[in-house]
Amino acid sequence: MWGNERVKAAIKLIDDKTKEESVASRQLRQEFWTDTMNNAKSMADRLRASELLGRSEADFTDNINNSDTQQAKPLTAEETAELKELAKHQTRPRIGTKTG
Repeated sequence: MWGNERVKAAIKLIDDKTKEESVASRQLRQEFWTDTMNNAKSMADRLRASELLGRSEADFTDNINNSDTQQAKPLTAEETAELKELAKHQTRPRIGTKTG
């Protein structure tokens, strides 16, 4: 059994090393994009590399801070009546109504 465990450990070590070498690390990808951004002949390639590098660094994330907990104030009866009156006088046909 001891020999079997040693063989398994050796196989795992080789397998892990192979995986590390076959998959580019984040650092390696960023170095590649930086090199491409600085040295590619095509401007399209340079722009694409800069975009990918920026995305990897989360440069394009939106910071959405929705801390406004204030609720919308309901319309008063007077405001509702005014909106209904305005709607009666609209000139464009409503969606789903037949014209002419």
